[in-house]
Amino acid sequence: MAEFTPVLKTDTFDQWRIKTNQIGAVIDDVNKAEGPRGATGPQGPRGADGSAGRPNGCEAVYGYGNFQGPSSITYLEDENVLQLKGETDTSIGMVYPAFDVSDGRKLKFTVTYKTPDIPVQTGIYIRLYEATNDLAEGKDRVGDRSGGDSHNSSLIQQYNRRHTSNGNDTAYIKITPSGSDLENGPVPSEYTTRTIEYTPQSDSRYVSLTILNWSGLGTKRLWVKPVITTVIGDTGPQGPRGATGPQGPQGATGPKGATGARGANGSRGATGSRGATGGVKAMKKGYTSLGSFSGYSTQTVTGVAASDGFIIAKSESYYRSSTRWRAGYNYGSIKVTVEGVEFLARIGKSTSENEGTFITIPIAAGESWEAQLSGNSKQLWFKAFS
Repeated sequence: MAEFTPVLKTDTFDQWRIKTNQIGAVIDDVNKAEGPRGATGPQGPRGADGSAGRPNGCEAVYGYGNFQGPSSITYLEDENVLQLKGETDTSIGMVYPAFDVSDGRKLKFTVTYKTPDIPVQTGIYIRLYEATNDLAEGKDRVGDRSGGDSHNSSLIQQYNRRHTSNGNDTAYIKITPSGSDLENGPVPSEYTTRTIEYTPQSDSRYVSLTILNWSGLGTKRLWVKPVITTVIGDTGPQGPRGATGPQGPQGATGPKGATGARGANGSRGATGSRGATGGVKAMKKGYTSLGSFSGYSTQTVTGVAASDGFIIAKSESYYRSSTRWRAGYNYGSIKVTVEGVEFLARIGKSTSENEGTFITIPIAAGESWEAQLSGNSKQLWFKAFS
């Protein structure tokens, strides 16, 4: 047969279970008619047990060498979970493959878990283990190899640094929800989700997630959904401020505010200008004398007006040749009070001439009045309206 050059790549033939040295025979068979399907052959013998590799890439830790061995980790297809359970061992765990964080990348691990058995208040540990150096030949994850090779997968490298949380965030891990206890924490019967945000240090190289089923959970089943691991990007620079949006409509008028406190009293206003002189009725002829007095003593006169009219008072103080004015001798004053309202006139200091003061007060019939007169000569009259 002439030499045949395959059109497909070798790995494509491998996928179809075709060996490259059978290509010629296969090509020949393509040209032949398809025969009837043969009867199903008898079931072959069970193959040898596979290696200790675990579903989802997990490897056993702590309980690896005990009675149940690596079978403590099983995949339940119907539930799409990894089941971590010991037959007799109450301190087992599983370790996930390591992530290279030497470039400073931040990671977030999202873990969803429950027990299909009776819920417990303690029993689960979720930890991060770090290596600060390269992984050795044959190692692909980082964990706690307590007990040595007989109790742990050979793929696990002993950690240099461990991160745990009993409800408090640290400088390198942040737990959500905040306050969740991942160090011997509770395991409910309904699925619960916790996230761990991890920030590597300057000398961090590799990090692995470890989940432990411990004594508080005993030999009960721990179901863990596929763990979601995402890279957290750095926060970019703040973008420019956006344009101002259009002005919104005017809001509704608010309720009326409370009445404010009373303000302070204002200052006293300036004295108003004097009013215009009022009209005066014509007087009847003649005055009625209410008294004429002399001497420097004050004279008081009272009465009640018999009709509408005027109270007229006059006081004089005359000049004395003495070189010194005696106190009270050079002053004359009049005070007339009508129904409690006072009217006052006063003579200023005399110089060389006699001086006097004069006052006229309107009064209505029946109003009471009082006049106090001082000075050298005092006179008082009543003048009725015509």
